[in-house]
Amino acid sequence: MDTAAAERTATDGPEHRPPGRRLGAWCAALLFAAVSVVVGFRTADSDGITPVPQVLAFLPWLLAPTGLALLLTLLSRWWLGTAWGVLLLGLLAWFIEPYGKVGDPVGRPVADLRVLTSNVEFGQGTGSLVAAVRREKPDVVFVQECEYECDARLKDDLSQDYPHRRAVEGGGSEGSVILSRFPLKPADDVSGTMGMPGAVADVDGHPVRLQLAHP
Repeated sequence: MDTAAAERTATDGPEHRPPGRRLGAWCAALLFAAVSVVVGFRTADSDGITPVPQVLAFLPWLLAPTGLALLLTLLSRWWLGTAWGVLLLGLLAWFIEPYGKVGDPVGRPVADLRVLTSNVEFGQGTGSLVAAVRREKPDVVFVQECEYECDARLKDDLSQDYPHRRAVEGGGSEGSVILSRFPLKPADDVSGTMGMPGAVADVDGHPVRLQLAHP
């Protein structure tokens, strides 16, 4: 009996169990593997490659497949997989938790500003953005994936109404621009594969921190 128990321990994997449990364990392993890729890039503080950045935007939702996979490991009695799932849940909870730290603003409003943000998809939507800006007349414009031609066109078409700007120049999807009616002071950019400039706007004498975000 002790020998049989030792053999079961030595072969604790999806491939060494009855068909029903084996299927559950393999499904759990596939879910864990997919979640582990995303969590791994998050742990390394890296954008990763498509589709990792897109999935990272929905990081809290990864609790659902991880929880399902953890349930499958329990039903399959795959204890190594259970440990894997608990570790993933712990990492997800750790990285999700800071999102809940943002408090509501306090005090009376001191200034108003209107913001428009647009991902122009490698500059292809620049013409539509220019038209939208002229129509909506926002105070601050965040533009993602603004490559060199997009950047040049925004300077030509909008610099009169938006004389203040902060930009990270780049080709393809790497360039980004902040346009503003208000004076801007430099602020630290966010380091990443995509350009993410920062600035401090002087809004009626009040400093307002601006940060363009683009995974």
